[in-house]
Amino acid sequence: MSKNSLRFFENERLGRLFFEYYRPIGLEKAPNKQKEEIRMTQSQQLEAGNSTPYRIMQGFTQLLLEGKLEQWLELYTSEAIFEFPYAPAGYPQILEGKAAIKNHLHNLLGMIEIQQFSEPVILADSTKQQFVAEFTCKGRSLVTGKPYNQTYISVVSHSNGKITHYKDYWNPMVVLESDLGGNKHDQ
Repeated sequence: MSKNSLRFFENERLGRLFFEYYRPIGLEKAPNKQKEEIRMTQSQQLEAGNSTPYRIMQGFTQLLLEGKLEQWLELYTSEAIFEFPYAPAGYPQILEGKAAIKNHLHNLLGMIEIQQFSEPVILADSTKQQFVAEFTCKGRSLVTGKPYNQTYISVVSHSNGKITHYKDYWNPMVVLESDLGGNKHDQ
């Protein structure tokens, strides 16, 4: 991957992740037309009628902030998969199906208060019904009161406007530093 490849992305770190993720399927060798579709900014996507990634991420962040959990779950297909590739030992790495996602969310919201999400940077590939979103959240652990300020890079696949697969890359050190879930010796 060259520096020139990265200059098309607003955020160089997101560009690196994007090319790292897509390298195994040969996107870097794709025709220029496909590359140009992927380089579209969020406003260009909306103008071109590709608002699904934006709508999904707006619902994802806003419904969580408003505590509308049942509506948040409607963003997913019933067979959706939610993955956490960087989850430390003792934390789930994969959730299969809407019921497992719901159970996890209820447990998570008993441990963390999310106070704010940043506006996501979205890079979409409409031909694969997939996008990458980078965003942050500010919050605090309800167990310890420590800050929980996380950066997320998510790879989201969707079909018919619903999430089918959500791969959530987050920093496990933030979880450990906030003592999310409390110290096992204190229980």
